Amino acid sequence: MTGVNHEIVKIPLDPVWISWNKLFGSISLSLVLTYGTPVWLMLGLAYPLFLVATASSLLSSAMLSFSYLLSAHTFAAVRSTWLEVLQNCACCGLLATGSGILGLHTTLFLWPMYLIIPYFQSYPAMLAATVSKCFKRHHWKVSDYWLLSVR
Repeated sequence: MTGVNHEIVKIPLDPVWISWNKLFGSISLSLVLTYGTPVWLMLGLAYPLFLVATASSLLSSAMLSFSYLLSAHTFAAVRSTWLEVLQNCACCGLLATGSGILGLHTTLFLWPMYLIIPYFQSYPAMLAATVSKCFKRHHWKVSDYWLLSVR
């Protein structure tokens, strides 16, 4: 016995979805922190909302993954309840709101600056973070559908 739960590997999509979730979350969070911090006053409410949505979804998925890997009992207990489905729905709603507002503010405020200022890197980075969040949001939708169909 190694103390690691091997039941999680038997579910075909879970490790793949969790890995993609963490990858897209890390990429978009690093892009927003690196390139969004200098222009955060122009982004307004979109910047903190996007950061909170990204960090909370990344933290919750990491916490669930860690607890799934350590305990087979936790894996069985959480999978038999609606906790993970509701958490995925909440993360999907937060990400939809955050990425939508960030995409709107990026297009309205940073795109004109990108056209005027040479080598302005915040617009492409914020646009890439928004697109990355759209992929992550669709991940939550597919994950919810898959969790509901498995039940």
